[in-house]
Amino acid sequence: MVPLVMTKTELWPREVAHRRHGGGCGETDRCEGFQTFVEPDSLAEPLCGAVRPGHFRRVATVVAKLFNIVQPDFAFFGQKDFQLRAVVRQMVQDLNLAGEIINVPTVREADGLCMSGRNSYLGPSGRRRALCLSQALFAAESAFGQGERGTRTPVKLAVEHMADVNQLQYLELRDAATLQRLTGPISQPAVLCVAAYVGATHLIDNLVLNPSSMEIGGVERGLLSAIPGTGEPLPLRS
Repeated sequence: MVPLVMTKTELWPREVAHRRHGGGCGETDRCEGFQTFVEPDSLAEPLCGAVRPGHFRRVATVVAKLFNIVQPDFAFFGQKDFQLRAVVRQMVQDLNLAGEIINVPTVREADGLCMSGRNSYLGPSGRRRALCLSQALFAAESAFGQGERGTRTPVKLAVEHMADVNQLQYLELRDAATLQRLTGPISQPAVLCVAAYVGATHLIDNLVLNPSSMEIGGVERGLLSAIPGTGEPLPLRS
């Protein structure tokens, strides 16, 4: 095995005219000497795409460059980055890129907080307040597990737990395959997504509600069975 070593500018062209917008990269960003980008469509529009214009355009372009260079057999993406994984999977399918996209279920701390490198930026108070994200999702999951199939009640219950964040960017229930907004009863896999600032730290989390399975959620809350359009759980190999 030969390691691939690339500089930041080789993989991600130098940014000029950079504009910060909602914590993400602006649509007016330009990269010196770089004129070709991957432009995701509807999967990149809601949720993080709505509050971070241009973010998935950049991510998709960088991942496409990486895949073209290394020609992977498999690429593993965490469920925590649900929308990113959906965008990359669609890109791989549409552009006939190498690599099968594999879902890695979310790993949580003992108290439910979604594991993330950004947790290190949270002080003791912020760490306690950050728990409201997972608690919000679990409240919705509990109602769903008791038979609630409406789209408003899970979101309403989740919002009631979000008082400890400094800024709630979004808390939305979406179709797990298309990321379109759900309007009727939950009759197919749905994903409840949340993004918020706790202090200056940006956190995201999500939970899949699958009406076809008694076990819903992530690690130690029931591994998801295969869901068309969303990928398989991490396969266990001997």
